[in-house]
Amino acid sequence: ILNGGRLFMSNLRLINGRASSEASSTKLAHGGAVLVEGVSSSLQLHESVVLDSLAPLVHGCGGGVAAISGSSLELADCLVIGCECGGNGGGVYAQDTSSAHMSGCEVSACVAGDRGGGVLVAGATALLTAVSAVNCSARLGAGLYAFTGSAVSLHGCSAVGCVSVTNYAGIATTYARLFATDCLVADCQSGGFAGSFNAFASFVEIDNCRVERCSGSGSPGPFAYLSSTFLIRSTVFSSLFLVNNYGFWIGPSSNLTMFDCRVDGSVTGKEASLAVLGFCELFDTVFTDCSAGAAAGAIIANGPGSVLVVHRGAFRRCAAVAGGGAVFVSGGSAVFHGVAFERCTSEASGGAIWIASDGQATFEADGELPCAFVECACDTLGGAVFVQRGSIRMSEATFSRCVLRLSAGYGGGEGGAADLAGVRFEECEASSSGGGICVLSGKANLDR
Repeated sequence: ILNGGRLFMSNLRLINGRASSEASSTKLAHGGAVLVEGVSSSLQLHESVVLDSLAPLVHGCGGGVAAISGSSLELADCLVIGCECGGNGGGVYAQDTSSAHMSGCEVSACVAGDRGGGVLVAGATALLTAVSAVNCSARLGAGLYAFTGSAVSLHGCSAVGCVSVTNYAGIATTYARLFATDCLVADCQSGGFAGSFNAFASFVEIDNCRVERCSGSGSPGPFAYLSSTFLIRSTVFSSLFLVNNYGFWIGPSSNLTMFDCRVDGSVTGKEASLAVLGFCELFDTVFTDCSAGAAAGAIIANGPGSVLVVHRGAFRRCAAVAGGGAVFVSGGSAVFHGVAFERCTSEASGGAIWIASDGQATFEADGELPCAFVECACDTLGGAVFVQRGSIRMSEATFSRCVLRLSAGYGGGEGGAADLAGVRFEECEASSSGGGICVLSGKANLDR
């Protein structure tokens, strides 16, 4: 569809389409089944099937459907199945379009040689409603992809079972803006980073979504890089798994803000469900049953530029082998307002918190809600909190039934150097000495 042409099609089956394979082809290399090109050109495709179509050239985009260069695209209640391209957008590709709308569509088993196995939007504003990318694959961004210069809104969309060879398996952004509401990312797998959402020099807003059973060699949760921002509300991250890296990764100069979210059952063979190298602020967010094979069962604030601020919320039954059952602050800073640490454990030091490498942590009440450490335990130092090198300030907090489990352990409640005011220790235990506090170096200032 070229030169201002307009076409409406309904109840069709487009099978075995093939874009040009001539090496000199430019525009005609795109769109295995349908190509829409040029200002005022438009396609409306409803209740149709696009099947087994191909854009074979390495720069060919849109294995099923491609809309480019000022055209408009509308797909409603369509199936795009088994399509493939050598470039971007294995199923559907929209670049520099005047408008791009998809609703009630499923893009499945599509493959892109480069980016966007299911759908890729570049340089355009697009609205996708109830669109699913299922079992799609690509080198980068296997499911739904907002690429350079685009602003993409997703409502009720999903990426399920998508696999990337390198990075970005589920929903990806690069130099773009993405808004996702009521979406699902499940069973996606990345060969590198970002099994679910990623942001590369991008802004991503996520509201009322679910991320389940995503995995990868690094960061199955959100991955923010190169001054990116995540704003996440009322979203559940469940059963994330990776062997040798972090769950979420918030890089230097990047930001993560979460409101009323849950992170359940995240498992990492390394450190932390959430790694903060930039800025992270959490409101009413709960981490439950998160574990790490090294330090930091839930969060690590790593490096001098890292800042973690937590308002209310809780860490429940988080565990780490090497220290800091819930949180490890290494060189960064952390502030906790009215946060509960419940039954967090470590096989080393700091059942709930470990402060190291000149890290700083402050614990304060949120109104009448104090920070609380309940039934936390470790084997070595600080059943609840261990300050190895650095400092903590704590006011209006409670330690209840925190325990050192080994006979050589010290400090059932808190270990290291601290400034404490209005802190209560109730039934804390250590097998050797220091059932409440053990100060190994530096000093402890106690007030009230």
